Amino acid sequence: MASRFLPSWRHTISRRIHDISCNLGRTLNTITFMRRIRFSFIFLFLLPLITTGCSRGAIKKMLMTYYSQEVKFPSQLTKVPETAMNTHSINDSIPKMVIYIDSTECSSCRIGHLSEYESLAVECTRNGPYLLVIILSPLEKDYEYTRHLLESYNNPFPVYLDKNHSFRKENAFIPDDNRFHAFFVDANNRPILVGDPTRSKKVLQLLQQKQLEL
Repeated sequence: MASRFLPSWRHTISRRIHDISCNLGRTLNTITFMRRIRFSFIFLFLLPLITTGCSRGAIKKMLMTYYSQEVKFPSQLTKVPETAMNTHSINDSIPKMVIYIDSTECSSCRIGHLSEYESLAVECTRNGPYLLVIILSPLEKDYEYTRHLLESYNNPFPVYLDKNHSFRKENAFIPDDNRFHAFFVDANNRPILVGDPTRSKKVLQLLQQKQLEL
């Protein structure tokens, strides 16, 4: 009688061993998977820190190059509107707040927000003699439209249109990053501050400080 149940008993033991092996395998796989997730999480957490560190180093190097250069204002720039009054010329040896808008930006969008620079133009006059220089370099196909749009707005301060992108050609050190396209230069046209004061109160405070120091 006992021999009749022996195969069944062996089968039960075999199944238990198989179940234990499967569970152990799944546990080991889970542990390995969790370790991989933890490693991936640590890597993804450190990646922004590494990138930030590299970016800071690159920006510092870029600024050092920036501050060692002399900005050149090509004669091909066209003042729009022509009737806009300026006490000083773009070629005068006075400090200038330069806003450069290149062809990668939406020209019509930036023209629609030029009123944001009116207070800056007043600031330059009040703390002057300083000059606000806005240079707009649209795509060739958009040039005439951009010019007509500027004339229709009738800004109280001029905008200088750069049809042939000559400003960028003569100032090749200016990065593609448009965060570096707003800067304050001294009377020798050397940058002493980078940043748009209409977008940052800190930059505006630094600009006012620099103006008082000159």
